[in-house]
Amino acid sequence: MNPDKDVLTLLKITKIEKKVEILLKSSNMNLEKATLFVSEYSPFHSGPETVEELLNQGPSFIPVKFSDGVFRILNKKQLIFVKELEPIEKQTDRLIQFHFDGNLPLQAAIFEPLPEHYGRTIDFLNSGRTFLPVLYGTYRIYINKNNVVKVEELSS
Repeated sequence: MNPDKDVLTLLKITKIEKKVEILLKSSNMNLEKATLFVSEYSPFHSGPETVEELLNQGPSFIPVKFSDGVFRILNKKQLIFVKELEPIEKQTDRLIQFHFDGNLPLQAAIFEPLPEHYGRTIDFLNSGRTFLPVLYGTYRIYINKNNVVKVEELSS
């Protein structure tokens, strides 16, 4: 038995694989299937870390496994958005349209409840998070607001 290997096994941090689609600045606007790795335990609540926590906290670079099996280390600034592949059921009537560089539009909905005194779309956009959670059909996506050129309110 190798004592060094046992120590390394004890120090290993268990990760959970999350299947996603990502849109990178350099991808010619093609979605890429990938896997992100979240911690088994969140520092903010009981249960595993969420994709939103991974994107909005911690280091600037994250490991990503692409559908071809290749691992790459990505700078989160290069992500336009990340789409989770598990559908969710949410009711919303706050439809907005994001425009990215090259006038690429994306319609999505604000689905999380906002505080009454910070309930405007501009308050949501100016929150302290870099990646904003919105609903795209039945899927949760996280839009990197640093890559958004403009936003239009379609309903409120």
